Amino acid sequence: KRGFFPCIFPFFLSLRPMPVDSLVCDEYHFEHHGITVTQLGTFNQFDEAFWGPSISEFSTNNCICGYLTVAVCRILRTLLAGCHNHPLTMKEIRSVQNQLNSSKEEILLEVRRCMRAIEQKREQYIHNNEESFAFSSSELYLKALVASYELSDELRESVEVVGLFSSPWESESALTYLPVFFARENEYPQRFVATHEEKERITQEQSRFGGT
Repeated sequence: KRGFFPCIFPFFLSLRPMPVDSLVCDEYHFEHHGITVTQLGTFNQFDEAFWGPSISEFSTNNCICGYLTVAVCRILRTLLAGCHNHPLTMKEIRSVQNQLNSSKEEILLEVRRCMRAIEQKREQYIHNNEESFAFSSSELYLKALVASYELSDELRESVEVVGLFSSPWESESALTYLPVFFARENEYPQRFVATHEEKERITQEQSRFGGT
């Protein structure tokens, strides 16, 4: 049975050459077990002219895939509203893609919103756990890549702001109202190399999934 399943894989973007002078990435196709997978081009996280000022202002990592993931999901939530009653056709997906790629002001606003929120939470964590940080390590912590738990927190808070329900997993209506989902990898086997809040969150939230 043929179907279209739009997904976001911004973490994979750094594995492929990115256009240097374009804000929108190229399209990519590949075959896997007879299934054609199409990666539609969205925003290029390495466009220095567009993202550079915000990266400098918030002192983030140059790889902003995490912030961009949250921003794209927030915009897609609006663009995909009302699309949960039927599988999207390729024409509809292209329309959403075009609208998304035209939302330059909105994407920048959402990326900056996410940068600010995560910066504030990290600074608060450092303040509450000063004994765990040397001066250099606190700077590295602030500049680290966005962790999966931070992605999850930002997306869940997006839902709570809308006021649909307090926590997405507590309501069966999540599948009806939200056409954007975030699937997390089981990181429990990586808990021994994680540090600070990431280690705490992995231990608290993912121990039930096991793994050594």
